[in-house]
Amino acid sequence: MAEALEHRSWLLPDDAPVRRHRLRALSRLGKVSLSFVLIHLLVTLLFTVSGYRFKAAADDALLGTRLSAIVQALPVVIGDDYLGELLGDGPFDEPRYQAMLQRLDGYAKKAGVDSIYVLTQRGGHTLFVMDSANTAEIASGRYGQHLGHYDSAPPELNEVFAQRRSRFVEYSDQFGDFRSLFLPIRGPHGSQLVLGADVSLEAIKAERRACLLLFLGIGLTTFVLGLLVIASRELRISELAFEDPLTGLPNRTRFIMDVNRAIAAGHRPLSGLTVAIFDICDVKRINALYGYGDGNLLLQGVARRLAAVLGEGELLARLPSDGFALLLRCDQDICLARLARTLDKPFRLGGQHAVMVKARLGLARYPIHGRSVQDLLCYAEVALDAASHQAVSHVFYDPELEQRRLQSMALLDDFDQAIEAGELRVFLQPKARLSDGHIGAAEALVRWEHPRLGLIAPGVFLPIIEDNGRICALSLWLLRECMQLSRACDLRISVNLSVQDLESPTFPTQVQALLAQTGADAAQLCLEITESSAMRNPEQALVTLTQLRQLGFSLAIDDFGTGYSSLAYLSRLPVDELKIDRSFITQLHQPEQQEIVRAIIQLGLIMNLRLVAEGVEDRQVCTLLASFGCHEVQGYVIARPMPAQVFLTWLAVRAGHWTPDALADGARSTA
Repeated sequence: MAEALEHRSWLLPDDAPVRRHRLRALSRLGKVSLSFVLIHLLVTLLFTVSGYRFKAAADDALLGTRLSAIVQALPVVIGDDYLGELLGDGPFDEPRYQAMLQRLDGYAKKAGVDSIYVLTQRGGHTLFVMDSANTAEIASGRYGQHLGHYDSAPPELNEVFAQRRSRFVEYSDQFGDFRSLFLPIRGPHGSQLVLGADVSLEAIKAERRACLLLFLGIGLTTFVLGLLVIASRELRISELAFEDPLTGLPNRTRFIMDVNRAIAAGHRPLSGLTVAIFDICDVKRINALYGYGDGNLLLQGVARRLAAVLGEGELLARLPSDGFALLLRCDQDICLARLARTLDKPFRLGGQHAVMVKARLGLARYPIHGRSVQDLLCYAEVALDAASHQAVSHVFYDPELEQRRLQSMALLDDFDQAIEAGELRVFLQPKARLSDGHIGAAEALVRWEHPRLGLIAPGVFLPIIEDNGRICALSLWLLRECMQLSRACDLRISVNLSVQDLESPTFPTQVQALLAQTGADAAQLCLEITESSAMRNPEQALVTLTQLRQLGFSLAIDDFGTGYSSLAYLSRLPVDELKIDRSFITQLHQPEQQEIVRAIIQLGLIMNLRLVAEGVEDRQVCTLLASFGCHEVQGYVIARPMPAQVFLTWLAVRAGHWTPDALADGARSTA
């Protein structure tokens, strides 16, 4: 027992109380430290969980912003001209196309998305226009090929095409599972396009797992710093996504947000709110004449003037293409007067050119026409389309416009089958020589004999098919019919060409093929173009007209005096005929109009051109035109347009000759 006590004495020497105190102190410190660690861990976990949730929500919002910024930049990356080539009927350059796909793939990777693409719809099918792809994907064919069917397109995509509203969706297709943004835009030739960008859902999930591990591993401090860095970067992307780089104005996305905020705030009376789309008509002409640099200067100048006339609480934004969106707080007359002031003085471009421009307005009122800015913008676009078709300065939205738009779309669908179904008819209107009454020419006009709607005038369906890129097919059909008709009669037949025909590099080749197929003589045909169509892309128009002239066709300028062509440019065109616009002829009883027409005729005679007056309706006008030196007349004074076979009978009865004494009865008989 004593030995045991002695042994315990050795284990606990005399300083044992001190050591026990130290152990107790260390124990208390450990408990405090452990408590601190636990509290810190708990706080870290709380911040980690809340931070993770916040980051996930922020990522979702910022992902939407990034997708929006990327998609809105697509037309700039691809180029409107190249998009127009891909949607047109011209030759397809596969190497150039594949190079653009790889360029888009590189842009997508730099922007942090999996793929970007452009889609369209034709005949109820969704087609790829472009789909970013790398070299391996191109080699294996694992991408949406040019105008290939998108068989596994999500149903939301059809809704985007139909409603023309952007949409975020999650879906699966043959390429994987994605979160995507679909953004509808109006493309070249009036086509409807949808721009898209995809981010893999698996990549999003992997990013979130990595984010959670990051927060757990690094802790609250690293989390906060990382969040600040990411927030700063995403803020910059967000700024770029909401601003137009050319004018510095808010873009469409920011405009929608600001207008929604203004409507939601409701601090001012909202009954006077008007959303307007202000579209510049002459930018393409300026680009063609002076270059894109001056076109950009024009847009910047218009932006400055519009900003200067804005009132308090009003908003201005730049839209894609050549338009601006405005939120106005004034009545109708005041709004129109203020906007008209922006164009009452010429714009000086680069210190060299001073140009006057025109604009068209589509307007929609809140809340009469709609209660959301998306609806108001959509309705303003419908009104703008109506202003363009009616050739007026402005149109306020009317529900009937939307109904007519839907009817136009239905008519467009029917037209796709009209040529094959044989529903189109050729009508002819004669031209008579003033010197002796000889009828040696006629203008070909097209009518559509619709199975349900009956005979449709060209003024109804031609603007629709021209806006939607179908006019070239109609021109080729009409040329074929007139070539075959020219072989049956000794007559020069005039055929109108559209601006899209002139801008198509393949059009002369297609016409040459028609000549070979029909065996027609090109000298029996005269191709008519308007001043405005020749001026939209003057260099390409000159190339196309020269090629057509070399094939043997005669060429005519239609509606002369209503466009912007200069005499210098007109003298370069290989034309044989000048048609004086009917707007001058119908007012020929006025002395000032007589002087204008006399000057036009003298100009044509100096240029050694054949002069034709259209829209002539009485003999007194014929007498005046003959005294001025005009060669031919066309109009109701001779006969109304009539079906081709009826025309041939009419011509045979008159032995190819017309006299003023017999014209009144003849005109009435064909009415």
